[in-house]
Order: sequence, then C-alpha cells, then structure tokens
Amino acid sequence: IHRMLTYNFEGKATLNDQPVPNASVLVRLTCGERTVAQGTITGADGSYRLHTSIAADTGDPVDWKVEAYTPDFKQVEIVGRKIVQVAEDQDQAPIVVNTPVEFIVSRSR
Repeated sequence: IHRMLTYNFEGKATLNDQPVPNASVLVRLTCGERTVAQGTITGADGSYRLHTSIAADTGDPVDWKVEAYTPDFKQVEIVGRKIVQVAEDQDQAPIVVNTPVEFIVSRSR
C-alpha cells in the first residue's frame, strides 16, 4: 500500500556566514524506482522552503539529496535517508527536514 509522504525542506544558504540570495536549491527524493525532484530559489535573506511528496510503503527507505548552486554556479550537496514508519490508520504529517546550505570558498594552490 503506497502512501504519499510530504517532505518540507527548509534552510538558509550562506557563504562566509553571509546569506546567499538567488541560489538555486534542488531536492530529489528517491524510493525504490520512484524519483521526484523539486526546485526553488533562495530569498534575499538566503532562506528557502520547499515542499515535495513521494509514494512509499511502510519500511521503505526514502533517500533525499539537496543540491544547491550559488548564482555563479558554486555547488554543495547534502544527502540523507528516512525509513518510512507509518501505522496503517495514522494520518501522515509532513516530514520536516532542516537543511542549511553552507557554500565554502576553496583556495587553489
């Protein structure tokens, strides 16, 4: 029995402790053969909030990946997993994932 699980991703994109406005944030959820992706742009304060849903059975792993890009295409990725634990008669509240994104300046030698 597939259930639609809603994930709320929220966080703030920063670089050197300063907010990164207009960064692209892409969230990808995968459960078995199913994959969904949803994207957004950070606000003036670097914050973002994104809602996406995927069908899953109790006990299925749902893997998620957050990819973020600054306006000049610096990239960072964050990954995680949530095992679905839902009782048959339980209403599913959204799963909130707080994922701050920190861009790091790399120094070439």
